[in-house]
Amino acid sequence: MRLYLASRSESRRRLLMGAGFDVVVVEPEYEEPPPFLPASCYVVEMAQQKANSVVRKVSQMKGRIILAADTVVECNGELLGKPRDVEEARTILRRCSGREQRVLTGVCVMDVEKGSHLSGFEAAVVQMKVLSEVDIEKIIKEGRSLGKAGAYAIREDSPDEFVELLQGSHDTIIGLPLGLVKGLLSQLGV
Repeated sequence: MRLYLASRSESRRRLLMGAGFDVVVVEPEYEEPPPFLPASCYVVEMAQQKANSVVRKVSQMKGRIILAADTVVECNGELLGKPRDVEEARTILRRCSGREQRVLTGVCVMDVEKGSHLSGFEAAVVQMKVLSEVDIEKIIKEGRSLGKAGAYAIREDSPDEFVELLQGSHDTIIGLPLGLVKGLLSQLGV
C-alpha cells in the first residue's frame, strides 16, 4: 500500500518501509507551536495539522492515503518538544538525566479521496540513566538531539547506553507506533 508520509523524519520513513509500505515523503508545511495542550491532545492535533498541510499536494496523486505523526516527551509534567539549538539541547538533556519520561506519539491517517480521517496516540516510558556532561556532549555530537523531541533520539537498531528501562512500544519512542498505524488504516477501510 502506498502512503504519503507528511513528515521530515527519516526514522518514520524507515519504519514504514520496513513494515512493507510504499512510502512517498511529502514535506508538511506548518509551524509547530510550543506545546499548548495536554500531551495526548497536542500530539494528535499536530499530526492532524501535518496531514492537512499536504492534502493539496497529494490530491492529484495515485492512492491518496496520508499518514502524519508527531512526538513529544513529557518529563516532570513539562512537555518537551524539539530543541532550537545545541544549548537548549544540553538544558533539556540535563533536565531529563536520571528521570522517567513519557513519550507520546500522535498519528493521523487520512483518505483524501473519501475525505475521512482517523487519529490516535500511544505512550511509552523511558527511564534515562544519569547523564554526565561527557554523555550529553556525546549525544549531541552523534546528532541525536537537534530536531528530536526531548532532545534525544533513542537508538533504533541496538541497545541504548543512555537508557535504563523502556516500557511500551519501541516504535512509539522512535516516533511511529506501527500497531496503531495499522489499526487506524484498517478502521479507515484501506
